[in-house]
Amino acid sequence: MVGPLACPICRTRPPRRACGNRVFASAHCPVCLETCEPVVALPCGHALCEGCFGRIPGGALLVDGQSVGAAARPTEDARASGAQDRDATRQRHAEAEDAAARREAVERSRREAAEERERRAAVERSRRAAERARAELRAARDEAARREAARARERDEAARREAARAREAAARERPSYSAAFAVNQRVEVRWRGGNQWFTGKITAIRGDRLYDILYDDGESEARVAESLIRRWVSTPHTGAPASARPMERSRADAARDEAARREAARAREVAAERARAIFDRTKYPNGGPRHDQDPCCATVVNVLCMVLCPLSCPAAHGCADLVDGLTSLPCKFIPCSECDPNAMNPLWFCSQAMGWAATFGQLHTVMVLAKNGATLDRVNLAGFNARSDAEREGHQHIVRWYDEWVALGKPRNCPALPF
Repeated sequence: MVGPLACPICRTRPPRRACGNRVFASAHCPVCLETCEPVVALPCGHALCEGCFGRIPGGALLVDGQSVGAAARPTEDARASGAQDRDATRQRHAEAEDAAARREAVERSRREAAEERERRAAVERSRRAAERARAELRAARDEAARREAARARERDEAARREAARAREAAARERPSYSAAFAVNQRVEVRWRGGNQWFTGKITAIRGDRLYDILYDDGESEARVAESLIRRWVSTPHTGAPASARPMERSRADAARDEAARREAARAREVAAERARAIFDRTKYPNGGPRHDQDPCCATVVNVLCMVLCPLSCPAAHGCADLVDGLTSLPCKFIPCSECDPNAMNPLWFCSQAMGWAATFGQLHTVMVLAKNGATLDRVNLAGFNARSDAEREGHQHIVRWYDEWVALGKPRNCPALPF
């Protein structure tokens, strides 16, 4: 007697021999690897074709009350045909998998291309945004530079106007021609345009060839024309003596002379005040070197020049108080000494301390050197003076101060050297 049968897949034994149910559906048989319809479903859940179900050891089984016999063994041709069918099926499956893989690859390539386009678009947007930001920054910088240039032009124009006013004032204070007579020179004058000559001396020189005269008898006369004056000689000229000049003078003449004296004193005070103000370091900022200038590096490179003319080193570094102290000593006009404000360095185009100070924008040092007798307009062997050095290096504050100083007549505390 044949025992209970087992499932050829999971080896589960059904509780009774008639254990299969015919299912009219297309399914894949795990035994013969073919797709068939109908199939026999086992209690364990596996499904077999009827031929494989009938070949289970133990004989024919009952399926839904009907006997299912074992299928006849396939012939050689049938097996070959089945193998071809299986190969064709596997080939179709492989082709389907290849097609699916190609479709997946194409879809992946499309996604990657789309991501790359999106990335490039994002990079392009970032680049354009950066370009716009740079353009806006450049525009802002250009606008700020234009405003600063406009302000600088306004300052320069104001400085030029102030210099012009100072030159006009200085021109009013000194004669615009070569005077024929000097102050304190003894002369003979035709008093009030008369015919008699009286001796005296010149106390002041006015413009338009006019002079103030103090006579030997104590009387004075203002704004006397040059045509009424001649040089005094030791041999007396024909005419009445000085004591014989009439003493009658109107009060209007005396008031006019007094006003002229007060005006002269006021003009001298104004000139002195302007001369003092031009050297006021609190009024003019020092400035200093540009951001790309390094006085220390220049000192190291030109150490021999600095040793030969020591005043150039503190002048380049802006040590105005030290320079003022050195150039205020009585021995300051000793050539090539550390106290000489006009010392020339033969190792560097006969340069001077004021050139080094002007090159590095040290205005206070330039002011001290000018005050203590330095000749700022002296040109070195390279063709530059203090003003051209400052203008070459872009230190316009020194150029403006120099123009004001020249407009005031180059005032200083001590006279400059004549050479």
